[in-house]
Amino acid sequence: MFRTFALVCHRAAQGAVIAILGAILVIVVIQIVLRYGFGASLTWSEEVVRYLLIWLTFVGASVAVREGSLVGLDLLPRFAERIGLGPALNILVSLLGLCFVLATAYYGFQLASSPAIQRQSFSTLPLPMTLVYGAIPLSAGLMAVQLVDVIVDQVRRGRDT
Repeated sequence: MFRTFALVCHRAAQGAVIAILGAILVIVVIQIVLRYGFGASLTWSEEVVRYLLIWLTFVGASVAVREGSLVGLDLLPRFAERIGLGPALNILVSLLGLCFVLATAYYGFQLASSPAIQRQSFSTLPLPMTLVYGAIPLSAGLMAVQLVDVIVDQVRRGRDT
């Protein structure tokens, strides 16, 4: 049941990444055509693309967690494999990652819901900055779901996934 939920979250995150990339592409192309073709420009395009890149980074990180494609150092895991502690080390690293993303989700929510952030808005559009800061707790929550699924799989299989 949880695995299905984690997979649905993963598919939703993949779809969001594709949609965000598409939106960035469309906005940038329109901005280029308007600026160099017509001598005009959109006042809000750079800011919106910047915030979409923030969302892309955070949501993309949850996709990378599920797929095991985050950047990592492998010196210690290689050594642990040689002495037979590879699976235990992988589980420990995943548990530490889970603690980190849970703390990030908690403090990210505190930040996004703070009155100081709620009073701010985009400089070029009447949209609240909570939309930008909301990427932190949401993506950390998605990463936590994926890490729990990875940990359960690691424990069941006794090896890294």
